[in-house]
Amino acid sequence: MNKRTIGLLLLCAFVICPAVQATSTTALTGALHDLLKHIDAEAPLPADEINLRAQVIQKDAKFIGTAPLLIRQAFAVVDAYENTSGPLFMGS
Repeated sequence: MNKRTIGLLLLCAFVICPAVQATSTTALTGALHDLLKHIDAEAPLPADEINLRAQVIQKDAKFIGTAPLLIRQAFAVVDAYENTSGPLFMGS
């Protein structure tokens, strides 16, 4: 491996990747928050806005386990949904 390749890997690992993760987790936090408010009927969203939030969650779901806030938010969304609409996940 040459010095340029190593430099690019280090740049990604310590500069670019954390910046992408920070942007993604911010978007994910917002999407989970908005869905929770929608489910709780505090701030209803039209269908196209729900779909936009769902796309963010699908794209950035890999970051849910990276921060306690995201984990709590994800569980809160599932709990709220299950309390208002029934089970989200069902065993076979």
